[in-house]
Amino acid sequence: MESVGENLDQERKPMEVFVTNQPYMLYETVELLRAFVNETDPEDLTMEGEFCLAPQEVRDVMAAACQGVDPEDKWVRHFFLEYPILDDSDQSTCLASCIAYSIFNISMKETTLEQQLAFVVNQWNVYRRTGYHISAVDRFGIDIDLMPTQEPVRLSDELKRLPLSSDFYFLVHEAFSDLDFSAAQLLRVIRPVAERLLALLRPYVRRAAALAERWSHFFQNREMLYELLRSRAGVVEEDFIDRVYLVLRYLHSRYVTGNSSPKERALGFHMGVGVDLILTDEDQVRSATSLDLEAAAFKLLGDKGRRDIIRVLRKEAMTMQEVAHRLKVNSGTVFRNINSLYNAELLIRENHGGHFFYRSKISYIQTIFDHMMEFFRDDDLAEEE
Repeated sequence: MESVGENLDQERKPMEVFVTNQPYMLYETVELLRAFVNETDPEDLTMEGEFCLAPQEVRDVMAAACQGVDPEDKWVRHFFLEYPILDDSDQSTCLASCIAYSIFNISMKETTLEQQLAFVVNQWNVYRRTGYHISAVDRFGIDIDLMPTQEPVRLSDELKRLPLSSDFYFLVHEAFSDLDFSAAQLLRVIRPVAERLLALLRPYVRRAAALAERWSHFFQNREMLYELLRSRAGVVEEDFIDRVYLVLRYLHSRYVTGNSSPKERALGFHMGVGVDLILTDEDQVRSATSLDLEAAAFKLLGDKGRRDIIRVLRKEAMTMQEVAHRLKVNSGTVFRNINSLYNAELLIRENHGGHFFYRSKISYIQTIFDHMMEFFRDDDLAEEE
């Protein structure tokens, strides 16, 4: 007689895994030009790691790919000049990032720059007809989610809740009011750089084939996948994933972006080559952590209003409106604080019936405090020596 567990194992579909080391050129080119225009230190685009570019290699790639680009050009600055996000996250963003990352492409199957931009434009046109919600802004841009509604959605109402300067608000509003035109102009600016960058990245793409193979092996195991998701998101609805897509990221190699589609039972990652995956005999995962990012999150916790939100969301998940009602605080203030906490990965966001609920990520907060104490102890030891 078969057990229930055996029946479930037989009914469970095998995981479909699609991993590639080929760069997603829309994201890579936007990151390179953004760093070039804002004079970002090339070291910030990479980190130490087996598959990462060395800082000097990033400098060489930037110089060669951006050859002939005038950082003072009107359209170059229009798309790539950074504007600060007006919260306490110490982040900034630019119009090109807002366009490129606004609607995450889970499968990332589009292979050309033209196709990748066309995906964003086509999806945005569907969203505008169907209904959408702009839920947050961070260094990657604005976060747009499909949210079908009977009433037409006003773009201005969605944008005005975000902590944006008036100048950047008007830039984003203009761009997304006619995204076909804006995307065409962005393509005109970045296409020559993308063509040169693709050729320059080839040696690093070949080297990263081994890393792609490691990730492919990793994602074949559902339990390991769920453990990774728990470590990053805290809460995971198991057995909702049948397909995983992963594209390796070469610039800003410490970052991971991604999204899921419960309807398609799919999950997509744009995974930095600096995210260190080590498979031990116990199949454990170790990811590189950044003390600077944790320090920024630690700073956010110095504000009583944000601490109150963390405490309220520790026991149950709530919407922004419910948090504002519970704390008797202005909803705009709550929106800005939750946006900052979510960007710093101090909150988990869950989608239930088209509504976003937030929950405190207590395990990560504990990790931050532990790492801070380790840092101070190490510093004390160094001084004593």
